[in-house]
Amino acid sequence: MKEAIVNAVYHRGYEPEFGEVTLPIHPRFLVRHALQEASYLWAIGEKEQGFNHLKRAFDKNPSSGALASQLIEYAFVIHHEAIAKQVIATFEQTPNPNEAIEPYLTMVRLLIDKGKMNEVNDILKRLPPQMSADDFVQLAAISER
Repeated sequence: MKEAIVNAVYHRGYEPEFGEVTLPIHPRFLVRHALQEASYLWAIGEKEQGFNHLKRAFDKNPSSGALASQLIEYAFVIHHEAIAKQVIATFEQTPNPNEAIEPYLTMVRLLIDKGKMNEVNDILKRLPPQMSADDFVQLAAISER
């Protein structure tokens, strides 16, 4: 678990005392923060910088389906499809991934938009076996396209 340094003020009697405390940060918070920062950079037009920020975060946490999914999305937009394929391959190799279906659904949707049906079939064959009812609904919605 990562750590963060927090500045703290302690009050003993009437005089405040200042100090620092090191607290652990939950990995999900790091994912949320990386997504938020990349989204901000993307929104202000710093697309390459937002993409690179997300890539660094994914390199540190390759089991996050949320990071993988957003990184794949950004990679397609800025024409780095090879990196998107590398992200999905890296994600597949991680044990116990979070949001396990999201990167696959994102990749399938983007490949369908580009008309690359052979690659869509390849990704669909690689879907993880454990899928929830919501995952099936999302997959069905994509298949309708």
